[in-house]
Amino acid sequence: MVLQVVVYRVADGLPLTGSTDIDRRPEVKYCQKYLKLLSRRLQTLPDRCVLNLEGFNVYFISSHLLSFLALCDSAYPTILAFCFLEEIQREFLITYDTPKVNNVKRPYGLIEFVIPSRRLMPVNWIGMISIFLNIFCMALNFTRGMTIISHGHSDEYDSGAYRFGTAFLVAGFTCTYQVYLIFYFSSWRRFMTLLSLLLLCWCCYYLQQFRDSVQIGFHMSVASFTSIVILCRKPTEKLPGYTV
Repeated sequence: MVLQVVVYRVADGLPLTGSTDIDRRPEVKYCQKYLKLLSRRLQTLPDRCVLNLEGFNVYFISSHLLSFLALCDSAYPTILAFCFLEEIQREFLITYDTPKVNNVKRPYGLIEFVIPSRRLMPVNWIGMISIFLNIFCMALNFTRGMTIISHGHSDEYDSGAYRFGTAFLVAGFTCTYQVYLIFYFSSWRRFMTLLSLLLLCWCCYYLQQFRDSVQIGFHMSVASFTSIVILCRKPTEKLPGYTV
């Protein structure tokens, strides 16, 4: 999970805003001290980087004279961490222009900026089943799609082979995105869950000549089941004193 997020000004390492629902474990406090040291060297580091600590990872992206850092458990997926930071970066740049950022004189001078919590309840056994089924469907779709595309010029498939192959790949990527939604919380989560479900249903309809009724029912059932799991997963309660 994401434990802490801080936005720094690269020029002087001044923290502009950050989350305050901080984990109180000693090892997390040690990592927070490391973040303070890291903030003084942002100008010398790449624009996109991951630093490994004991049991934790620090992800950060830097652009527009700003650096966005996230402290996460080592098990938290890298792609989710960077997607989270990119979303915060977009919202921050929309909210504050360069003069506003440059005029900040004190630490956490932009503390009013809302950093959304990305902590979800732990995945239970039902969630693990949905993840396994989604990965299975994803593998089937990718395998079938690549097979059809690679044989696009053979007599075994008609002239629409590339369209059908692409549809299988779209279904595979959508299954992957459903797994992403299980772990990642955002304000668009409900809408994207419905959209991914509709897209998978459309793929099943479009590809019905390649599947029998049992296979179609299986893929649609997995998509529906995963959508329910996504919508039922709730964020954890914010800790007392959460003000960001």
